[in-house]
Amino acid sequence: MESTLLAIVDDFKNFVMSGVQTLPLSMAGTLLILGVGTANYSMLFFLVGMLLAAPLLPCLINLGATKDWEMPGCDIIPGNTSYIIPQWIVMVYFFLGYMMTNAVELYQMPPTEPADPQKTTLRKTQCMVGIIAVIVCMFVFGVIRLTSCDTTGTRIGIAIGTAALASAAGYGWYSLLNTSMSGRLADLFGIANRLLSPSAFVNEPVGCVPMA
Repeated sequence: MESTLLAIVDDFKNFVMSGVQTLPLSMAGTLLILGVGTANYSMLFFLVGMLLAAPLLPCLINLGATKDWEMPGCDIIPGNTSYIIPQWIVMVYFFLGYMMTNAVELYQMPPTEPADPQKTTLRKTQCMVGIIAVIVCMFVFGVIRLTSCDTTGTRIGIAIGTAALASAAGYGWYSLLNTSMSGRLADLFGIANRLLSPSAFVNEPVGCVPMA
């Protein structure tokens, strides 16, 4: 019985680690299906940054990686075990940095008069929950990554620096998409698309015309 339980625990651990290893591609695939299926442009614009813009520099740097940097089972592409900057950290922390910026921006957004105070409170609560969830994910995924792959001082330093730069890149990409339409093209929470524009509250006369 004891050997059976140990085998189940070991299999579960391997299952979880396999899921963590492929996490960036799983997130990207899910967002791609949802974005295309629901015509959600914010998801599609985000994926351009996560899959194309963010990994570009690490890909160029990793071309010079040698066997001295081999890390079995720690990258997102099977067989790609030699790298200097881990793509896993780049993609995951780009996503988390983007979501953190998204939640903070929505939390700080001033209400439009005459907005319902209860709805404003609900929006701030949802954003605060998102901020806490992102912080927890940053810590949990960081610990899992560092304890399972980056075991030396140099690798840990590179991993932490990569996470910080990737989070900053997520902030920059959100800021780039947030330059128009009141954040509707950048918001992954879907909150900005539910907010009414100031013109919707203007009480103007309405005229009816006959239709041919």
